[in-house]
Parts: sequence; structure tokens; C-alpha cells
Amino acid sequence: MSIKTLAKACRTFALAMAFSGVAATSVQAQQSRPASGAGVTRAQVQKELADLESVGYDATADDDHYPSDLQAAEKRLAEKSASQHVVSADVSAAN
Repeated sequence: MSIKTLAKACRTFALAMAFSGVAATSVQAQQSRPASGAGVTRAQVQKELADLESVGYDATADDDHYPSDLQAAEKRLAEKSASQHVVSADVSAAN
């Protein structure tokens, strides 16, 4: 395994772990969750990655700007979600 391949695998793993941590924002939130619903599913992580890729993030890129590029993609995704929410609210108000 080359160093580049290993670095990409490590970044992808770190990204998956970061997404897993999003669901567990505090110890209190984890304790109030039922045991059957604990954790993040693989499908949820894959959806989050697909959402980030939809705004230009490339987890496999040979990039020296990690995690700033991930944070920028998260910001773009939040802006995209906010603008879609505003558009749907405008459409609802017009009807």
C-alpha cells in the first residue's frame, strides 16, 4: 500500500469518525437516547458524505488542506440547506 493510498484511507476514516461524532454532541444526549437507537448507521454516514460531495467536497482528493476543505464544504452545505428551506417556505406561503 502506497503512502498516498494510506493517507487517503486515513482521511476517509477520519471523515467517517467525524460524522459519527456529530450524532453524539454531548454525553447527556447520548444518555437520553434509547440503546436501540444509539450510534450512526452506515447509511447515515454515506448520505452525509454524498451531501458534502454535492457541494464540491472530495474525500479522496490528495489535499493538504484537510480539515479546512471539509469545514468549507460543511459551510456550503449549511448554506445550501438554508436556501432550500427558504425556497420551500416561499412556495408554501404562495400556495
